[in-house]
Amino acid sequence: MNKEELKQKIFDLENKFWETKKAEIYKLAEGDPTATIIPIEQINRELDSILACDTENPDALKLKIEILLHCKKKADADFYAKKFFEICDKKLELSPGDFNLLMYKLVVLKALDRKSEFKTLGKNILNSFDIKLSTDPDNTDILSQKATVYSLLGDNKNSIKLYKRILELDPANEEARIMIRCESNPYTLKDIFSTIISILILIASIAVYIFM
Repeated sequence: MNKEELKQKIFDLENKFWETKKAEIYKLAEGDPTATIIPIEQINRELDSILACDTENPDALKLKIEILLHCKKKADADFYAKKFFEICDKKLELSPGDFNLLMYKLVVLKALDRKSEFKTLGKNILNSFDIKLSTDPDNTDILSQKATVYSLLGDNKNSIKLYKRILELDPANEEARIMIRCESNPYTLKDIFSTIISILILIASIAVYIFM
């Protein structure tokens, strides 16, 4: 399996995981008999087979931490988180502007509820975006990524403001339209999961690191 195939495989597993979480909540909250639940254990086994061959894959480690937290195995999640952060920091020393890794760190810190580190990193990422936007204020890719960070930080007001700016620059941008709807109704189950999946897709789809 080459690098791109591996990344796609992990991305597919992550989508399965979030779809499973969504199905579990819908089935519990709404009694939906049609909700199909893929066992988390099955997803976890496939992920472990990847980690057995690639022990330092940040994509796989991030998903492993999310699964362990979902299964309420906090101690195991902390063990993998320590390794995850060591790998990220090592890679960021070589490529400090690697947006994927910075976002991965932010997502994991949020999942682990490390509020202080999470807020500090989020603020640093936003400052980096501000520097980039000072010379290219109408770059919709950067605006979208900044809006994603605001969304993760729970700042719906600024997130919506940026998505509206994106629509002014690009009226056909359907992602911005969807995200405005999601951010405007942050407490609706369906919107919460739409937002999460959109964030994951955005992170996974980035092909060029904008700070390099």
